[in-house]
Amino acid sequence: MQAPSVDVVRDVIEEAEKRDPKPAPLLMLAALTGMRRGLGAGDEGSRSVVVGGVVEGTAKTDSSRTVAFDAVGIALMQRYQEQVFMWVKKAGGESLPAEAFACSPAVDSLLSFRPDSVMSFFIRV
Repeated sequence: MQAPSVDVVRDVIEEAEKRDPKPAPLLMLAALTGMRRGLGAGDEGSRSVVVGGVVEGTAKTDSSRTVAFDAVGIALMQRYQEQVFMWVKKAGGESLPAEAFACSPAVDSLLSFRPDSVMSFFIRV
């Protein structure tokens, strides 16, 4: 497998941000860190999509994962956080709950993205 060029990644991220700014940061985080789609979607265990919903499983190992961000990753997450706070205020809220996901399709950030919807979004972009 050959990794895409920086220009291709940039084009994909720009198009993703135009189409839907909520899952777009997940694509950038995956490009910056190499994390799998499930981890980027906030899934610490395993998820399987089945008829009628999603089945939660356990993590592959009991170890935790640490993802280091460079200046680009930090700037991305800061910009995204500012956008999330604007969505919250626009919806009449004041702040996010402590258990909020870093990236979420919900205004209150209490719902994680489904890994299959992140992949589907990536394919559409």
